[in-house]
This record gives sequence, structure tokens and C-alpha cells, in this order.
Amino acid sequence: MFSKIFIITLIVGIASAATAIGRPAPKPAALAHKKGCYIKEINDVIPYGRSNIAGHCMEVVCKEERTFYSACSTQPNTDPNCKLLAGDSSKPFPECCPKTWCKTQG
Repeated sequence: MFSKIFIITLIVGIASAATAIGRPAPKPAALAHKKGCYIKEINDVIPYGRSNIAGHCMEVVCKEERTFYSACSTQPNTDPNCKLLAGDSSKPFPECCPKTWCKTQG
């Protein structure tokens, strides 16, 4: 049972995310001494590896040659029985993403 719940949670998490890959942004001179990737959104350098960015619903995987950004994707809601619930930026990615809730037909 646990494995089924885990797989469903994993699929929902992946389906609600958008990923971008890019070259690491150049560091400002004031941050050049820090090792890791410069993240413009927080004006700071994060260490190499995987990081959730506090206050932003995103995850960054920082590598020397590439930076991988994952953020919530937005899907249009056309079902009148469904509504988009606000995300919670206090939670780590992807739990912080907005979620779609649908009223069940019975």
C-alpha cells in the first residue's frame, strides 16, 4: 500500500512541475568568492547540489557546468467541478505548489 501511495505522490509531484536547464549565471563581484551557483531571484550563491529556495516555490540543482531549475507549472482549469488551491510557500518544493481540487460526482 505504501509503495502505491508513494508512486502516486511522485507522479503528481512530477506532473505539477516545470524544469529548465541553463548555464550558471555569472556571479556579481561581491559574491565571486562563494562556491556554488548564483541565483538571481535571491541575489546569493547556493552550494553545489540540490537546494530548495526559501520563500520561492522552486528547487535548484547546482552543478559546475549546468543549473537545473524546477518550479510549479500552471495548468488551465476548464472543469467547473475543479478549483485551484493556493500553494504554501512555507513548504519545500513541490509540496509548495498550487494544487487542483475537484468535487467528486456522486
